[in-house]
Order: sequence, then structure tokens, then C-alpha cells
Amino acid sequence: QEPMAHVLGYSWFYGYQMIVNPDVLIPREETEELCSRILARIDHIFPDQKEVVCADVGTGSGAIAITVAKEEPRVRMCATDISEEALVVARENARKNGLTNVTFEAHNCFDHLRELTDAGEKFDVVILDPPAFTKSKNTVPSALRGYKEINLRGLKLTRPGGFLVTCSCSQHILPAQLVQGYIGDAGHAFGGADIPVGAGGGFEHNRVGKNGGCHHTGHGGGRHQATILEHTGDDGIGGAYRLIGHINGVSGLNICQAVMVDGLH
Repeated sequence: QEPMAHVLGYSWFYGYQMIVNPDVLIPREETEELCSRILARIDHIFPDQKEVVCADVGTGSGAIAITVAKEEPRVRMCATDISEEALVVARENARKNGLTNVTFEAHNCFDHLRELTDAGEKFDVVILDPPAFTKSKNTVPSALRGYKEINLRGLKLTRPGGFLVTCSCSQHILPAQLVQGYIGDAGHAFGGADIPVGAGGGFEHNRVGKNGGCHHTGHGGGRHQATILEHTGDDGIGGAYRLIGHINGVSGLNICQAVMVDGLH
């Protein structure tokens, strides 16, 4: 059965109308919650910074990039996706919503992240939201290797004082693997420690959208998990990271306790 959003040709996301079609996933309600958390962290971490430079890797329909850039005019958003068809949708969504502070480019995420890190680029906020790396339990190990690589690159691209948002919609990747597995392994790649996850707890801040907050949308794809890591160091990847929170789209909103992560030197 065709999703209603595809029948209508659009979906509401964070109060904004987004064009959707079979070339992109339908934005999910937990992703609206994620946008709220990203905006809250920007408010908290960069209250006086005139420009906040962000990268959105795997932008799809552009829902996250557009929402963050629309809600926070100080943001300069660089959004990428491997799919030219998806970028057609994303650019039209940006145009419909009057965005001038977001750009869209077609790139393979592995190659692009490698090029950015090799060039020494840094961002205040890095958002990694790639398509599912596995649709089978048999390919989970190779998928985890892929997630490890992009998260290692994402950590290196995050400016001290900024934060990394990393997502997975691979239904066979469990929340524990998301945080303690490939993110922890990425930390070990430059001599770091495991990233621990507490039980319970919650995000420290929230932010209500300009257009009335979250409008629930139709579902597309599998689970959508997201983790936010704040870089608390002062010298590139040589500082500590703090786990701000975790969203799991399977059983509603499961948020891990915020903890300090030391030893990423």
C-alpha cells in the first residue's frame, strides 16, 4: 500500500511542508525530536557565535538540514547525498521554505568525508545520517565497519566545542551497538576509551519550533536511531567527548544518561 505522504506528494515535518516521493524516505517523528535537540545544543553551546557551520551527510529530502537552517538563521549548512534524485527533492524543499543558508552537493559519503578530513576541514556541528548499511543480519559486521569509518571521520571533522550527531536506520543495528560498538571503536582508532551508556537520564535542553513544534509524519524505512556527542576538548580530536543523548525510534524515545567520555587523545 502506497504511503499517504506519497499520495499527497508532501509530508509535514517540524511545521514545514516537505516534498516527498519514492526517491527519499518519509521524515519520521523521532527525527523531529532530533532536530529539537540539535537546535537546543546550538542555543546552549553557541549563544554568541555569529555563524554556526554545519555539515549534514546523507541529507535525503533535506528535512534535518532545512529545519535546522530555517530555525537557526546563524547556521551555514552544507548538505550532501549520493543520490542526485534525492537532491532534486532537497533543493526544491529548500526553495519552497525560503532557505538561503543551505547548499546541497552530490557526494559519496566515504570519499567526501575522507577528502574533508584530509583537507583539515572543521565544523561546529556534524550530522551523519547515511542510508541503511545493512538489511540483513548476515551483513551486520561489514555494516559496523562502514559506520565505524564514517564516525571516525565525523569525530575528526568536529571542531573543539562543537558536537557530532550520528544516526542509523539499519534495523539490525541495535542501540547498544550504535553507541558502544562503532562509535566506541572509532574512539579507539585514535587511542580513546569506550563510550559508556547509562540507564535512564535525559537530554538537558529542549527547543520549541517556530511553526508550533513537532508535527507527526508518516513513517518510511526502518528504525531511526541517533546519538549526540559533544566535543569538550580544545585541540582537534585530542579532547574528551560527552554523550548528550540517544534517540531510538523503535520503542518511542529512549534517552541515555549524559556522561563524560575521557581519553580521546
